[in-house]
Amino acid sequence: MQSSPAIQRLFLAGAVTTSAVLALAGCSSAGNASGDVGGSSDGAVAPLSLKFTSYASPTAPISVALQQSFDELSTSTDDAVKVEPFWSASLISAPDGLAGATDGRTDIALISAAYTPAEMPLSQVLGVPFIAPDSASASLALADLYETSSAFQNEFHANGVHLLAVITPGENTIATTNPIEGPEDLDGLQLRAAGYTANAVQAWGANVQALPATDMYESIERGLIDGYTSFAYENVAAFGLNEVATNIVDPGTGPYISSYIVINKALWDGFSDAQREAITASYENLADWSSEATLEVEAQICDVLLDNGGSVTVWDEKTVEKFRDKIGDSILKEWEATAEAAGTDPEAFLDQLDAALAGVGDHERQTGLQECASR
Repeated sequence: MQSSPAIQRLFLAGAVTTSAVLALAGCSSAGNASGDVGGSSDGAVAPLSLKFTSYASPTAPISVALQQSFDELSTSTDDAVKVEPFWSASLISAPDGLAGATDGRTDIALISAAYTPAEMPLSQVLGVPFIAPDSASASLALADLYETSSAFQNEFHANGVHLLAVITPGENTIATTNPIEGPEDLDGLQLRAAGYTANAVQAWGANVQALPATDMYESIERGLIDGYTSFAYENVAAFGLNEVATNIVDPGTGPYISSYIVINKALWDGFSDAQREAITASYENLADWSSEATLEVEAQICDVLLDNGGSVTVWDEKTVEKFRDKIGDSILKEWEATAEAAGTDPEAFLDQLDAALAGVGDHERQTGLQECASR
């Protein structure tokens, strides 16, 4: 797990390497990676060639950091282990990332749980507004749950994947073509939304469209939607969205979904200890690299927004409370019903999540948006 200074900036970059990847499993038969699986008698890492798919663009902060980790993996193994990335959903669409890692179309995938509610019902809890204080705490808590909660771990294993890292984007934003001052201004807007955030804006009269992130720019540009939510500030520039939906609001609802880096489990279990250790080590600086990339892009996002006549607003406590009161506990109860239908005791799982959140403590919320709002 990353050091505290790195984690305090992780709310922006959104990556926490799980300690689960350090608990190396016993070997079994190999999966679908090309190359010889195993180790050599002299301790060298046997060759591996792995495919990685991501719906994020190569310029997104997490993508920049991941590319550094792939380069580090290649260097540390003398080019024995190489990862070929496919960015911007060029190999597999965003909604199919989990299925692609399961069925072997890719070896490693960046997935968003919002696209797979049926397959990952417990992960949807992070989309319940106000469930966690900040994204950094949520990332650490979910990483801990993978170690301590058999129900949560089974959510991955049942889908044939092993969790390598928790990727919780920065806190939720709402971005629109015209400014909104409060939740009542959502009434009648056409918004792209995902997960339980969709329920929250629908409660205020918004009409929700389910679109992959890669389709948002064109949909806004063509006037098909008025904006989007279920999206983090640090990823705006990577999708060009600061050019088309230039008014961004921090509604104070906290994290909106969990995303993960997963690897085909049969493949992972078949690796040698040396191979798994090399892959694990390549993630050790992921948080710091993510932070560096995020710091560089935040100012650019703000500059483009303001140059295009946009605005950045942070709702005050009174407005946030109005938003919260309208929602009440209806969304949480909906998640509880889903978890129970999936065979999990929702109250017990929430207790585990609360304990994990208490264990990691509160961290800073994203600051890039607030800093832009103060300009």
